[in-house]
Order: sequence, then C-alpha cells, then structure tokens
Amino acid sequence: MRRRRHEGEAPPALRVVTLNVWGLLPPASSHKKRRLASLARALPALRADVLCLQEVWCRADAAALTAAGAAAGLAHGVHFRCGPFGSGLVTLSRHPLVASTFTPYAAAGDPLALGQGDGVAGKGVGVVVVEVGGGGRTKKTRVAVANTHLAAAYRAAHPPPPKGRGSEFSVPGDANGGVRLAQAAVAAAALAGAAAAAGAAVAVLAGDLNAPPHSLEVALLKALLPAGTVDAWAAAGPATDAHAGATANRPGVKPTAGAGGAPARIDYVWAAGAAVAGCGLVFGGGGGAAPVSDHAGVAARLALAPSPPPLAFPCPPPPSPAIDASVALLRRAAAAAAAGGDAAGAAAAAAVLAAAALAAAAGALPPTLVPTAIAAAAALGAGAACAFWGGYAGRHALAASLAAAGDALSLGRG
Repeated sequence: MRRRRHEGEAPPALRVVTLNVWGLLPPASSHKKRRLASLARALPALRADVLCLQEVWCRADAAALTAAGAAAGLAHGVHFRCGPFGSGLVTLSRHPLVASTFTPYAAAGDPLALGQGDGVAGKGVGVVVVEVGGGGRTKKTRVAVANTHLAAAYRAAHPPPPKGRGSEFSVPGDANGGVRLAQAAVAAAALAGAAAAAGAAVAVLAGDLNAPPHSLEVALLKALLPAGTVDAWAAAGPATDAHAGATANRPGVKPTAGAGGAPARIDYVWAAGAAVAGCGLVFGGGGGAAPVSDHAGVAARLALAPSPPPLAFPCPPPPSPAIDASVALLRRAAAAAAAGGDAAGAAAAAAVLAAAALAAAAGALPPTLVPTAIAAAAALGAGAACAFWGGYAGRHALAASLAAAGDALSLGRG
C-alpha cells in the first residue's frame, strides 16, 4: 500500500545551483582573487543544497571555496582532478554523498590551438549521488547530479535554426562543435551509469554547456537523457524577453570568453524524476552588484516526489534527427582532425629538413660562427619537430575519439 504523506509535511526539495566562476589565471581573467572572495562570502545567502562550480582551475581556489561551502552548510564536497591543469569542477552538497565518479573527456580540443585551453585542460563530467530526505515519514531519495563544462565556442557558432526545413536545432559551425557533441554523449552516459549503480530516482545535469537551447548539442542531450527531462529555466517560464535567461555576455558584465559575443543562455540545470518548483539567475550583476564571474549562475528548486518511480534512461535511444545529425558532424570533424594531423606531420618533416640544411650551410661560415649555427639549427629542428609531431599525434588522437563517439551513437540507434 502506498504510504500517504503526513498532513502538513512538505515534500522534500533540492535547490541546485550552477556557476562558471571564471577562475582562469590573470591575464586570462581579471580580479580573480576579489571575485572568488566575494563568491565565498555569498555562499550562505545562496541557500544551495547542491552547488556545481566550473572553471575552478587552481587547487588553492578549490580548497578556499570548499572551506567556505562547509561553513555555509555544504559540508560534503568533491574537487574533481584530472590532468596537469585539472577539470575545473567542484561540487558541494548539503546532503551526504553516497558516491562520486569522474569521467574524463577523450575528445578535448585541438592541441595546436595555443590560444585555447580546451585541448590541454582535463575536462570531463563529475557525478555525485546524494541522499535527500529521510526525516519524519519521508523516505530517502537518491539524486545523481552531474557537473560538467563542455568545450568552448570561440566564435559565434550557433545561428538560429534554418526555417522551412523542419529542423528544431542549429548545427554548430565552430571547430569545437564535434568535440562538444562527443562530450555531451559521454556526459549523458556517465550520468546514466552513476544513477543506475546507485539506484537514484532523480537525475540532474548542471553546468556550462557552451551551447544555447536551439543547438544540436542540447538536442542530442535531450535524445540521450530520460524521457521527461526538463530544462529548469524553460520549465519555470521566467523569461520576459529574448535575453532574460542569458548567462553569458549579459549587459553590464564582462563579455564571456568563448561564447560568441551576443547574450546567450549556455548554463543549465536539467532534471529528470523531479518537478521544477522555481528557477532564476544568481550573480547576474544586477542592482549595481559587482559580478563574481563573466557568467551568471542558474538556481533551480526541484520538488522531489515522496515515492518517485525508477529512472529510465533510453538504451538504446529511439531514432532521432539530432542523433543522425550528430553522427554526421562527428564523422566530418574526425576527418578534418586527421587531415590537420597529417599537415602537422608534414610541417614537422619540413622543419627538420630546413634545420639540416642550415647545419650543412654552416660550413661556409667563419669558423667562429660554426658552433653557434649548428647549435641554432639543432634547437630549431628539435623544437619544431617536437611541436609539430606532438600536434600530429594529438590531432590524430582527437580524430580517433571523435570517430569513436560517432560510431557509438550510430550503433546506439539500433
């Protein structure tokens, strides 16, 4: 017999907040120390039950925010570490953690794009499982929360969907479009695996997706997440104009790096197995307050059912235009990365030959300059070879990961 909720007893709720803190080292960011100190002081007023932070690149910053979170009641936390620069992900919780996992993204970005950090950052998806409720007559509910930060779009990558073609999404046009699609597929799979392993009845995906609601990346995630998954901002319906929910490039806030320039909603809280009781922006820079980041955060209040049914992730997912389009783009991106790797290898070979020619020509120089010329030629050849051959290997590894993601989606269509 289904137990009736005690009169006057409110259903358990969970307030999930996500924020990209812009924790890059100067000069890639400005006023980092002041901004993160302001964020730490604001945590008690935030009243978050689960706080998902991105771009916390420095261990000292992660430790300081974790300590501030503990003082604000967020006593349970994980700093997900991966690679020499870390994942940038920190998840803090008011509720005990049952489990935590981290899955790195094999597809990261172009290793030769030196002005971009995605190719060397240890990005991935961190999932924690928390237990909510259990007081009085309520039963404990396990909630799986995924925190992630997909690869940036370094130019306007998502035009509006084409009209008159029946398309509900726009295909990304930047070099990292395929990377984000591969990462989105991994994020959905990691959340599904963690939720199933822990017996979670609710799943939440939060973070900076670097993709607006009309994008192929968002459409792909919708196809891979459980039926009934809702975008908290859209479900709450708080928008009053086209840019009301923008979390990047907000008026009065520093333009968001890698977000294209126009106001865009690229930060999300999505939920499956729970109703959205409210959603709004935090740290948006309004009211004259100094912004703590180049992003606004998203705060969603989720109402948990007393006896939620088990989650059902689609396996395999049903046929979807978003999956078909993603497979096609991933295969094109893999081919382009492989071609770039071949070009980098050819450049390395050319550099080595040029260095050898320089060394050979050193014999015609005055004897006093010969050692210097040979040393310069050796340094040129070694440096160029390492750089370009590293790019060759890195781009071919990227091509392999993109191709594997496309194959996995294609096989998953059944």
